[in-house]
Amino acid sequence: MQLHYPEQMWISAASPDERLVGHAAPPKSVFHNPRSQVSSDHNTAFLLTCQPHLPRLSIDEACAAFSMDDLRAALGDFFSGRSYTNRNGRRIAAPNCSLPFSHVHMWNKFRIQQRSAQNPLSLRPAQTVEAHPPSPALPFGRGNTVLIVHESGELISIDDDKRYLVAQVRAILQPVTDPMSPPLIYVEFFNFSNTHFVNMDGICIAVPAPKIEMFVVQRRLRSNGQRLGDVVRLDDVRDIVQLVPKFGGKVSPSVTRDNSLEIGQEFYVNSFADKEVFHAILSYQ
Repeated sequence: MQLHYPEQMWISAASPDERLVGHAAPPKSVFHNPRSQVSSDHNTAFLLTCQPHLPRLSIDEACAAFSMDDLRAALGDFFSGRSYTNRNGRRIAAPNCSLPFSHVHMWNKFRIQQRSAQNPLSLRPAQTVEAHPPSPALPFGRGNTVLIVHESGELISIDDDKRYLVAQVRAILQPVTDPMSPPLIYVEFFNFSNTHFVNMDGICIAVPAPKIEMFVVQRRLRSNGQRLGDVVRLDDVRDIVQLVPKFGGKVSPSVTRDNSLEIGQEFYVNSFADKEVFHAILSYQ
């Protein structure tokens, strides 16, 4: 398996005898780290730091730190064994439910690396997914957006029976158990727009919006208007995606890079962030 770093590959091809001077060595593969987790399809690797950013928080402390009143109940539903589909997306566990653990480790970020969509034998450069709690500098916190495999998602390819959702990562955690439980993430869901679907051989497939060639997604909300979130496994993540707000004819002057995901309700999934993202997203079609 080879590392796929475009700059170094271009230099080695254009000038085989050229040596990089004053540059750091290429970062090591996340796949090759013995502490990494690998997704079930073996195409994505994940890595958390040895030391949590917020070690051994009680559940109530974790809820307070990330301003998530729903976290305990979401963990209760996850560990109850009731799937999202069985619950019809409802929150069944009580806000004060008992859990099989009392503390969690929490992280503000994790590393992720995928195989190249153009050449599965090559690896894309590792990236970082962040989930920072609210603070004076970041009143909404900061949560990056990812593509996940989820039972309530949509089919986006006739050749792939997996269902996908776009989700915003709000918290990265690991229950303190013996033995340790797998890492989890609390995410808020986005739905693919119900106006951009095609029927292929009786199967409903989500497709990008015409002419612009980008998927459209909207926040998934509960009946009371609150954002719908849930706990999923870290290794359900398949890719990092960038969301671009649909501004309409006029952009509010209050929109900034730190709040555009929080103010908007409808977004484009940016298929053109870079060549790898373009090929990765289109490969699902």
